[in-house]
Amino acid sequence: MEKNTLNVSFDIETDLFDQINNKLNTIVDKIDNLEKTYVSLNTNLIEQNIKMSLLLHGKLEEPHFEESTDKVKELYYYSSNDLIIVYGPGTFDNKTELSKYGSWNNNNKTWDLVISNETLLEKFPFIIFKSKE
Repeated sequence: MEKNTLNVSFDIETDLFDQINNKLNTIVDKIDNLEKTYVSLNTNLIEQNIKMSLLLHGKLEEPHFEESTDKVKELYYYSSNDLIIVYGPGTFDNKTELSKYGSWNNNNKTWDLVISNETLLEKFPFIIFKSKE
């Protein structure tokens, strides 16, 4: 007789589990539908905002970027203790040529060259003299 009682209670628990599971599935479906509705509304609002902005302001002009290859990076120099000290943003692009006449000074972040002013100006025609202050 005890065995019958256990089977009956097990069936009741199974039925309750099925009912709870069905209710949860219904709730999840409702939440999914609400989410889809809000996403759709948000998309529509964004599209309307873009249309109104175009009507009000017209189409925006595309940005124009300057080519970095056209820009010359500056090189600067000054004299110190029979050396020509070269520095500036153009040193990296010219390191092969600079290394022929001297070495990189990591402490000062400069090239210390043993070169005459004439040769320097011939090899680097755009270099700018700046006295050390």
